[in-house]
Amino acid sequence: MKLGTLYQISGRYDEALGKLNQARRLNPQNLQAQKLMGIIFERKGDVANGQQTLEKLLTLNPRFAPAANNLAWLYREHGDDGEKTLEVAQRTKEAVHDDLHISDTPGWIRYQLGVYQRAASLLNPHFRFEK
Repeated sequence: MKLGTLYQISGRYDEALGKLNQARRLNPQNLQAQKLMGIIFERKGDVANGQQTLEKLLTLNPRFAPAANNLAWLYREHGDDGEKTLEVAQRTKEAVHDDLHISDTPGWIRYQLGVYQRAASLLNPHFRFEK
């Protein structure tokens, strides 16, 4: 797992995927390895495989917020109309409702969709609009 992470950091994506695949074979429940594989596929330009990897991971653990957060971001950045993205982002937010790193994704998605007041409340929970 650590070697896969180092390869990923240094941009050696194919080697990283090989090591992470080994880690996943040794422990099929290794959620971190699978999450990182999804990220690497996207960085390599293989968005479909990245999405598929994260979707499979979420069948193992639907409440694994970091993977759901990354999947929502991939959906939004690569052509989803917003509904599927918001569904995944909201599920993520419900799983980890007080983590600002998670809250910013549904907030940013809502901002991009023009739902500004709700976006502001998620991006900055202390901000309130004046009437």
